[in-house]
Amino acid sequence: PVYQDWSFDYVRFVQPGVTINYQSIGSGGGITQFKEQTVDWGTSERYLRDADLDEARGNRGCNALQWPVLFGAVEVAFGDDQFDDLILSGDVVADIFERRITKFDDPAIAALNPGRELPDLDITVVHRSDGSGTTSVFTTYLERDTSTWTLGSGTEVQWPAETVGGQGNEGVTAGIQQNPGGIGYVNQAYAIINDLPTARIVNSDGNAVKATLEATSEALEVLEIPDNFQFDITGVGGDGYPIVGAVWNF
Repeated sequence: PVYQDWSFDYVRFVQPGVTINYQSIGSGGGITQFKEQTVDWGTSERYLRDADLDEARGNRGCNALQWPVLFGAVEVAFGDDQFDDLILSGDVVADIFERRITKFDDPAIAALNPGRELPDLDITVVHRSDGSGTTSVFTTYLERDTSTWTLGSGTEVQWPAETVGGQGNEGVTAGIQQNPGGIGYVNQAYAIINDLPTARIVNSDGNAVKATLEATSEALEVLEIPDNFQFDITGVGGDGYPIVGAVWNF
């Protein structure tokens, strides 16, 4: 959404007549098209690795540059308002998305939400079906900050059977809303725009945090950005929301 706003403002106020064709095709597609020179520039929630930079340099005949321009959260969202502010730990999120926890009244969820009435409702897991930087941020968090995640990390992972795939953040949002017991992960902007009910996630200090803009910013307080701009954000504590990443331009 922010790139749509920026593109509109650029054409209107900075350089009228220029055409900016920006499409939300997933970070995997953006990286591939940039390396193959199909596009002039791209964006991604997954930074270009050294091998990507080498490939782009070879194809383009010049150094490829990347730099972070935005920070944001990946939210665990629901399709039913009754689950808004449900507290989940990283291990429980991992168990839900790997299908070891399949109902909302599972004892592990109940233990994190004492006194909260939880329905005997099957959980429908919704994930990205395309190569996705949002998936990279989400799975990097699960790989680094939990003890039960086994699927690894990256723009694509092998999701378990009986889960639902959606194209882009738009597709995941629709899948969450259209499937009973829907739960999925979306970029913070989409959760805000669509007014999705979202979880509080327990961070590394044991605090259950909602992904407000303030809590997202808090996660960046201890971040040291290296000169090559290649970094992940993990181990967030304090009042920070723990599933946070950057968006890179390249």
